[in-house]
Amino acid sequence: MVHGDVSPDGRWLAYGTQGSSHMLKDLQSGEVYAFEPASSYPHFARFSKDGREVWYNACHFYNGATIRVPFAESGQGRLGDREAEWPLTNEEMRVYAGVSLKQGFILGDAYGYLKLIDGDGREIWRYFVGSTIFGMTVTADDKMLAVGTYGGMLHLLDLDSGRKSEYSIGTADILETDRWMLWRDQEPLRW
Repeated sequence: MVHGDVSPDGRWLAYGTQGSSHMLKDLQSGEVYAFEPASSYPHFARFSKDGREVWYNACHFYNGATIRVPFAESGQGRLGDREAEWPLTNEEMRVYAGVSLKQGFILGDAYGYLKLIDGDGREIWRYFVGSTIFGMTVTADDKMLAVGTYGGMLHLLDLDSGRKSEYSIGTADILETDRWMLWRDQEPLRW
């Protein structure tokens, strides 16, 4: 479960492994900080779109917990405080992939759910794709999301549609514009 992310400005590196703490390295000073996970096994890190914070997720069996580390704390010396408690933004998701948006983070979990969570930890919406999330990417304008699953599906979602498909499962006003089935040696099949 080696994982990592680089801040948008290239200054910070967030990383870790299943057996480590959540790690953060200041690439300018070389200083390294460690944060205790809110659950057992660290396996995800993602910086906010504005680079002001990093979110870390750790799992235990099929659940997990996500903490938020704001960089305003770095000027106050709090990043080096091993006893500090960091805001908990989610206590149920085992996060496998995520993207940051202006509005917050879309996190994808082991159960096949996408959830948009704002900076205060409030769930804005959820959307079910049906299989464990493998990876995600979002366009620079935050309008289209591509989601890959371990079930061999690629979902293309219009985040800016403002309407919900009657066939979707969830609370999100987004539309799936394409779905591709990708199986081993077979030609990709558009759904």
